[in-house]
Amino acid sequence: MLSSLSLFGWNSSVIVNSVTGTLKQIVSVMQKIRIFSGLVVLPSGLVWPWMGKPPFGRLPGDILIDKPGFKFFMPITSMLLVSGLVSLILWLLRK
Repeated sequence: MLSSLSLFGWNSSVIVNSVTGTLKQIVSVMQKIRIFSGLVVLPSGLVWPWMGKPPFGRLPGDILIDKPGFKFFMPITSMLLVSGLVSLILWLLRK
């Protein structure tokens, strides 16, 4: 039985092996990301009860609207600060 790939001169086993190898690489990278994330989240979760108020969350530039029956908080400055710190840490890890 002729497959449609062999009609074009392609070896189907080479294509399957190539795709399988790529999937294995993707899974390997995803496993490393999950392990690293766990290593970051676990210590922060263990230390959380002993931490007082975090140093971010009520910075100038954070929006807080507090009305009766409605509370809205958008930590714009805090998000920028955390994003910058995470970017710096990842940049340093890549070097």
